[in-house]
Amino acid sequence: MTDLIAHPVKRSNAIKIPKKIITDKTIKKLLKDKTRAAPGTRYSIWDAELPGFGIRITDNHASFIFAGRFPGSSAWTRRTIAAIDEIGLAAARDIARDWIGLRKQGKDPRAEMERREREEARKNAHTFAKVAEEFIADRVIGANPDRPIQRKWKWVARTIHDPFISTWGETPIANIDRNDVLAIIKLKKRKHPAEARSQLAIIKVLFNWALDQSYGLDRSPAADIKPKNVIGEKTPRDRALNDDEVRALWTVADQINYPVGPIYKMLLLSGLRLNEVCRAEWSEFNLAKRTWIIPAARMKGKNVGSDGKRARPHLVPLTEPMLQILDSLPRFKSGDLLFSSTHGRKPLWLGSKVKDAIDARMLEQLRAIAVERGNDPAKIELDEWVNHDLRRTVRSNLSALKVVKEEVGEAILAHAKIGIVGTYNVYQYADEKREALELWAARLRDIVTPPQPEPVGDNVVDLRRKAGRR
Repeated sequence: MTDLIAHPVKRSNAIKIPKKIITDKTIKKLLKDKTRAAPGTRYSIWDAELPGFGIRITDNHASFIFAGRFPGSSAWTRRTIAAIDEIGLAAARDIARDWIGLRKQGKDPRAEMERREREEARKNAHTFAKVAEEFIADRVIGANPDRPIQRKWKWVARTIHDPFISTWGETPIANIDRNDVLAIIKLKKRKHPAEARSQLAIIKVLFNWALDQSYGLDRSPAADIKPKNVIGEKTPRDRALNDDEVRALWTVADQINYPVGPIYKMLLLSGLRLNEVCRAEWSEFNLAKRTWIIPAARMKGKNVGSDGKRARPHLVPLTEPMLQILDSLPRFKSGDLLFSSTHGRKPLWLGSKVKDAIDARMLEQLRAIAVERGNDPAKIELDEWVNHDLRRTVRSNLSALKVVKEEVGEAILAHAKIGIVGTYNVYQYADEKREALELWAARLRDIVTPPQPEPVGDNVVDLRRKAGRR
């Protein structure tokens, strides 16, 4: 910390005082010499290399100084930079050069140093942890915790906490640089490139938000980090569950209590996204007309319509299996949600622990199916899958039905074609979607409870099995 106490000096005296090149050896000698100047006296050593820079020595103290005319005064003034045992010679010279530059700009070093100290204190006050928590409250959850801004708000908040807050915590956000961001992203990329891409997307949004909040950031340290260059090309997922996996999942859903089991059944029957089912409310259903209209606020939209809105309301024709599931659900007096562990007040969050438990049970079912067929269950494994793969499973099965047109299958998944987004109607393809979902429900029933072959006598050839071997 520099001492900006000013001491007026006479120009004539300053000129007459001899100069020498101040070196580290000079400083060492002064530090070693405890007496320095005679009691009650003082003297200065002026540097021959840097005009105005020198050392002031008293009987018990020695300090780096700088003398010159400063803005607002015509007199030559001596200002203390720091004691020689507080900072090194090179650092003191850098401060003196900085002051020379400020004088040329018409700035008083005293005022500028105070401004910098305030700015530094302000930056240090905005730690990454503090800013990140404010971002979560403002842009992830929002004013109404029961209606968070982000559909996957818990996942986003968890991602911000780990690895970002856990790594940077009390570090001032202004001190985080590009290499700090890359270190985290590259570490995750080694085993989980998809998660690394998600982490980068989240931290980019957080830093851009912080820029607008005057938290000391001059620019986002993640601004020029391109996912393609750091993580690689994004590989589209093509995972869809096969018939045995669908059968295993449905069986597991039968075994799991409300609300998880019914949710997974609805996902398989409808092809909807997880949160579109988890956040369903009774007010969205017309059981008499056998329809479910999900409002635009709960839908994910990719294409912009003529009115500038991205998301659109989505009609789900209710099939008989869906109605049976709805009929089995509890009704809560304290909330309108279908799937909830808080009596309908808050939607259910399906975390990784729930998914891991489902995977473990699915593997047991797959091995049981292998035993039924006389195969070795020890060789059966369950390939990794995510909840979103169920949409692809439904979509691929709709295509396999042949009679379902491409545009109807896309409409069931709320994938509106760009050309028709502007004139999209919530009831478009309503009849076709109902017919397709009913065909899929019948196909799903056959997958879950495959028909058993009729018994045949010793002298009767089972033509179905024979045909199946060809």
